[in-house]
Formats: sequence, C-alpha cells, structure tokens
Amino acid sequence: MGSWKSKFDSVPLGEICQLIAGQSPPSRDYNNNGEGLPFYQGKADFGELYPEPRVWCFRPIKTAETNDILLSVRAPVGPTNLANEKCCIGRGLYAIRASEKVSHKFLLHYFRFMERSLAQLGTGSTFKAITKSALLTFEIPLPTLSAQRRIAAILDKADAIRRKRQATIKLADDFLRATFLDMFGDPVTNPKGWKTLPLKDVLERIDSGWSPRCYDREPSEGEWGVLKLGAVTTCSYIERESKALPSDLSPRPELEVQKGDLLFTRKNTYDLVAACALVHSTRSKLLLSDLIFRLRIKDPKTVTPAYLWALLTHAGKRKQIQGLAGGAAGSMPNISKGRLMEQEIEIPDNDLQIKFSLFLSKIIDLKNKLISKGEGTELLFKSLTQRAFRGG
Repeated sequence: MGSWKSKFDSVPLGEICQLIAGQSPPSRDYNNNGEGLPFYQGKADFGELYPEPRVWCFRPIKTAETNDILLSVRAPVGPTNLANEKCCIGRGLYAIRASEKVSHKFLLHYFRFMERSLAQLGTGSTFKAITKSALLTFEIPLPTLSAQRRIAAILDKADAIRRKRQATIKLADDFLRATFLDMFGDPVTNPKGWKTLPLKDVLERIDSGWSPRCYDREPSEGEWGVLKLGAVTTCSYIERESKALPSDLSPRPELEVQKGDLLFTRKNTYDLVAACALVHSTRSKLLLSDLIFRLRIKDPKTVTPAYLWALLTHAGKRKQIQGLAGGAAGSMPNISKGRLMEQEIEIPDNDLQIKFSLFLSKIIDLKNKLISKGEGTELLFKSLTQRAFRGG
C-alpha cells in the first residue's frame, strides 16, 4: 500500500471540509416512534460504523447528510461514526462534510487512527470537549484523491474481516440476553412474579476504590495499576483499561481486583453511569478506582454473581438504576451507596440462577475463543492502518 506520509503535505481540516456543530432541539420536538429524522446526541448513539437511532425529531435545528462523519466532541472526544441517512445532531456531535478534495472514507479511517490525538485536544475540568477552532486547524495529510480511495478500499476490506468476527461475538451476546429473558422474564415488568428484595438485603457491603494520580500509560507486567472507567463502561471487564501506579505510592492490596468481582461504575455521564462488569479473569495488581464500586454478595444461594450481573446490565433495569444518579449542575452524575442499596431487585429460584451461571460460562468460553482467533484480524487491520498513516 505504501505510505504517503513523507510525500504529501498536510492541510488544516477546515480547508477541505465543512464543519457543522450540533444543536439540540427542545425536548418537546423529540419522539420515540420514528417520526421525523433520527436524532443523535453523542457516542451513546454510535454503532460499529453507523449510528443506531433511538430518538427522532420532527423539527431539527442542525442536520448531517449521508456520508458526513459524525464526531463526538464532548464526553468523550474522538469517537466517530458515518451518517447513513440525513439526521438531526445534538450538541455532543459535529458533522464533518468532505469536499471534493477528500474521500469521506479515507477521512473516517484517518480520524479513527487519530482518535487518541483528538481526545487529547479536549479541554474542561468536568466534561472534556473540543472546540471548533481546534478542529478547523487539525492537520489532515492529503495524498491524491486516487491514492486516498485506494488506501480507503484496502482498509475497508481489512475492517470488514475484523467486523465479521465482532458480529459473531455480538450474536453470542444477543443469545445470552435472549436466554436471560426466557429464563427470568423482563425484570422491569416481572411477569414471572419473582419476589423482590432491596440490594441491602443481598449485598454484604459495597467497596469503594482509590484514585491517586497515575502515570498516563498501562501498567507493565508485575507493576501495580488502577482501573479506569473504561474497564467497566462496556459492561465487560477490560483489564487493559488501567493506568500505572507511580512507584513512590504504596499500593492498597485490599482493593486489588479479583476473579469473580462484580464491578459497578458509580459516576459517569448519564448514558454511561451504572455500568456493571463481572470479572471472569484478571491479571494481578490492579486496583479499584474511586469511580468504581465492588458489590460484595452475602450469600450466592440467594443471588449468584452471574445472575446479578445480567440483571443489572439489562437495559430496562439499568435505566431504573441510572435514575438514582444525582449531582450538582455541571458535575458528572453520581450514584451513592445509600441509594443503590435501596434498589429493589428480582430474586428467582436459585437452581435457575445456577443454570444461567453455567450457560454464561459457556458463552464466555465461546467469546474468548472468538476473540483469540480475531486477534490476527485486529493485528492485520492495525498494521495496514499504521503503514498507511505513519509508514510503519
């Protein structure tokens, strides 16, 4: 494929694209029944490549067109999707419309490659956001249009292989959710009539973490680290989402994450707060952060960790729990231990919970195999992208 890094000049984004800042319409103009244009407000609406509509708007203020790049510009900064139809955009997004000088697919691949660099341009003490001026001056390398299209076509093919593996993993997740509903019913309506108890009756305690100032890198092997919110945000435990603990700070072993832990994000944006992850395996020497709770179950004969994780990550149940979040204006929503402990949960028969736990273990084994096989496709895609944009 070759790299154009040393052969072509870079230009400011503002010279080759139009930037449209999103603006949220009044809430009275929203609906959930498909009337008007799809309305996207931020990363929470993003899919793998295209956004997934949840809300529509019949009086849009700012819109994106088909093939515009949708860039998340606040909490978090950097993630991208591609508009596959005309849509309304809120203030958490910018639409980036490519001129005839640049391929929108090439630009999308470049933005994804530079996502961390974009994130570093975010400013703000509470919610990171990127300014329009920072985007307008963001440098974009610009080879010939034919070279752009050739690079984009190669990366598209590699990405398609990668996404097929991810789609299979998603099917496994969908099957797990369907099995949960079949066994236990929708926890919001509780059609099977399970008894309910507040969490304070099934949890021994809730552990809080620790958030010292850490190095801005992952901990190396044998080094202590502290989890970031991203370790739990997807509702799957990701141990690499951690930062190295400075060597002059003494670790707190009582906060070390262990296999079987149930982790819960107490503080985040409203869309991302109340994420829950079950630790199926983990490297040693990783500590809870202050933004993550550890839920300690009293008796697995009442509630198993697998069932409680599946319950708390059910979309309807999680929305209920997100409603517990509070906080001062301008601060991130926070769920207190006291409020969480009062949350009522459904308690199915223990033998059914055990059956679900065994099923979950099989799904996790399947996903691990798929992930292991998919590491080669991920490596291929990263290698091609590196070569295209850095000449590595």
